[in-house]
Amino acid sequence: MHNEVHGFALTSSKKFLGVMEYGRRYRDIPDCSYVLLLDLDRKPLDWIFKKQSTRALHCLGCTKMNFGNDSFSLARGLRVLELHDESSLQKLPESICQLRQLGYLKLSGWSGLVTLPESIGGLINLLHIDLSSCSGLIHLPGSFGKLINLVHISLSGCCKLENLPESFGKLIKLVHINLSGSSALVHLPEFFGKLINLVHINLSGCLALANLPESIGELTKLEHINLSGCQALVDFPESFRKLTKLEHINISGCHKLVNLPGSFGKLTSLLHVNLSSCYGLSKLPQSFGKLTNLAHINLSGCSVIKKLPQSFCKLISLVHINLSNCSGLATLPEAFGDLQNLLHVDLSRCYGLELPKSFGKLKKLLHLDLSFRSCFEGMQTILGGLTGLKHLNLSHPCCRRADYPHLKGLKQVLGQFVRLEHLNLSMFLNPIFCDQSQKENLEYIKLISGLSTLKYLDLSHNIFLRDLPESLNGLERLHTLDLSGCIRLKKVNEWRTHMPSSLKSLVLSNMESYQFVVGHEDVINNYNQLVDVRCKELKITRLQNMKSTAEPRRIKLAKKQNLQKLLLSWNVRSRRTMEDDALLGELVPPHSLRCLELKGYSSTCFPSWLRSSSISSFNLVEVTMEDIPKCRDLPPLGLLPNLQRVVLRRMARITRIHAGDLSGGNTAAFNRLSKFIIEDMGSLEEFTYYGGGGVAFPVIDELVVKKCPTLSFVPFPPRARRAGRHGVEGLSCISTPVTWVTELMETLPEELGNLSSLQELLIESCGRFRGLPNKMKHLAALQSMHFTECNSMTELPLWLGNLTSLQKLAIERCMNIESLPPSIGELTNLKDLHIVSCSDLKWWCEKDENKKHLSHIRPKIEEAPTSVAGDHLRKSQNMALTKSQKMTHTRIY
Repeated sequence: MHNEVHGFALTSSKKFLGVMEYGRRYRDIPDCSYVLLLDLDRKPLDWIFKKQSTRALHCLGCTKMNFGNDSFSLARGLRVLELHDESSLQKLPESICQLRQLGYLKLSGWSGLVTLPESIGGLINLLHIDLSSCSGLIHLPGSFGKLINLVHISLSGCCKLENLPESFGKLIKLVHINLSGSSALVHLPEFFGKLINLVHINLSGCLALANLPESIGELTKLEHINLSGCQALVDFPESFRKLTKLEHINISGCHKLVNLPGSFGKLTSLLHVNLSSCYGLSKLPQSFGKLTNLAHINLSGCSVIKKLPQSFCKLISLVHINLSNCSGLATLPEAFGDLQNLLHVDLSRCYGLELPKSFGKLKKLLHLDLSFRSCFEGMQTILGGLTGLKHLNLSHPCCRRADYPHLKGLKQVLGQFVRLEHLNLSMFLNPIFCDQSQKENLEYIKLISGLSTLKYLDLSHNIFLRDLPESLNGLERLHTLDLSGCIRLKKVNEWRTHMPSSLKSLVLSNMESYQFVVGHEDVINNYNQLVDVRCKELKITRLQNMKSTAEPRRIKLAKKQNLQKLLLSWNVRSRRTMEDDALLGELVPPHSLRCLELKGYSSTCFPSWLRSSSISSFNLVEVTMEDIPKCRDLPPLGLLPNLQRVVLRRMARITRIHAGDLSGGNTAAFNRLSKFIIEDMGSLEEFTYYGGGGVAFPVIDELVVKKCPTLSFVPFPPRARRAGRHGVEGLSCISTPVTWVTELMETLPEELGNLSSLQELLIESCGRFRGLPNKMKHLAALQSMHFTECNSMTELPLWLGNLTSLQKLAIERCMNIESLPPSIGELTNLKDLHIVSCSDLKWWCEKDENKKHLSHIRPKIEEAPTSVAGDHLRKSQNMALTKSQKMTHTRIY
């Protein structure tokens, strides 16, 4: 039966409604009464109207359609026409003005439309016209007044419209007019009062509107007027008092309004008054008390008002009052307690406001906000009478130390709110707990355990809160607990075992870290506390205890946009009930995560989000992988566009790190990488610098290699600006050493002397470099050494003669080296001594007494001009790079 009804409805709807979008074949379009066009091209409209059955047409995103003057000439029966966002059109097609049966016309978003044609007055049956966001519209034609049946008009966002035509006063059937955002409109004309059927006027955001016409008093049917954001409005005309049917008035943000007229009290039908952010308003008139039907008043942000008139206490129908941010308000009328129907009072940020004793008589009060207050004297007595409260906000007290005893006196009062559902004590406990013992603080919190109806509890940013009592698990209706910013609260993970079963949300935002330990007894419901965790650092350990993919899925890790650092840890040796890759596949972090650390992962491969191209969408800056015994391949970390730091430790099956595989084919891989740590990788045999297709590791700031005894770099090591203390530990037997780039180093690491296979050493443009460490005299295989622009270096070491395999020595533009050590005569294999632009050293070599040390060498001494020397240096660098691909080397920049 259901299928038959559904089929009938589907068939019937196709006869009336047609949706046509880009790519559909026009000949398949049915003959419908209601047509929706989506993103269509320049196809003319006559093919839609040829059967003249269309009654409603809605065009959305059809910016390329051809709207000519005759586009709607066949649409005689059209009743509804909506044309959205036709920003390229500057005039209305004339044929639209011939649609005599048109009742609804919407032209919103026509930013290029400057005016309407005079023929618009021919739409005599038009009831509703929407010209919202026609930001280029400057004026309306005089014929607009012929639309005598018009009931609703929207000119919202017509920011260039400066005035209304005089004929506008003939639209006497108008009920609703929206002129919001008409920022160029300076005044309303006097004939505005002729629109005697107006019920609703929206003038919000009319920034230049300085006054209202005297004739506005003739709008005796007016019920709603919105003047919010009329920043130039100074006062109201005397005739405004005649609007006796006015129920809603919004004057918020009228900064220049200083006073309300004394006749304001004659608006006796008023139900809602919004005066928020009227910064210049200094007082309310005494007649305000005559608004006996007033139910809601908003005075928030009226910071100049110092007191309310005594007549204010006669507003016996008042239900809701907002006085927040009335920072100048010093007192409330003594008879404030006579407002017996008050349900909601907001006094937040009324810093020095003293409450009258009668305030405690508001027995019906349900919602009270006293946040950001400095005056708590006598508050214990006042709050003691408000036992019916359901919502109480005492957060962020601003009191001085002398007022701390008044806060402590509220301890007994809190236990009396037996109907309380929402309690906000954010930062409230700090001035109380700072001088109390931890035991006293815990007793204070235990009082809250007696509030059996409590549903929401905010204890956030109470920095002296160190523990939570087990008695809180008696709050059986509590669904939200906010502990964010409680930086000294260290036992949250232990306390969670005592949480009320009703708790759905545990908020831990802005905490430095939170650790969740998965227990053997955990079931799905125990993970509820992690749903709303919004701390910066999250650690989830003992993941091997999870039993199904439903458990990690419930955490909704991807939605934790505040999370910056995430640790996911398994115990490597523990038994599992599910595979680690299936579990990690459900723990997809937010794309904004900066640091990811995986420990103890035991599957042979990583889940798809970590090993496919989708990893490129993550904002990770740091990745650490530790104690991962079975994986043979690393994720394509080079696809991470912001990666700066990589740490790989104890990955037993990894034998090879290849730049091509690690890059995922991204030629721009590792452009931001600054630190690469490889530690305790006993099986790692090869680190391939080049991956083909132009993929290679760029210069990085620091490369640390430790406990990798079998590692070789192919064809040569990545270039790095510095090496860690243990950077070459365990590499003494390899044929390709680690590279250092030491712009700021004054010497080289002692460990470099362990590289017994090193054949080539290049030190270029190291302005602070002073000399080689003594341990380097053991580099028996060194064949070539090149120093360029090391201007802090004054001499070569005396042990230079120990480098018996040295064949080439080049010293270029090292201006402060004045001589060569005597031991240079012991370098019997040295055939090439090249000295460029070293004037003092050149003078030393040319002296007769020194030539005996160089008798077996043919020194080549040059003085190159600056430009030539620069070119020579660049050529040398390029040559060295070419050679370094063929030989074992260390390059130091």
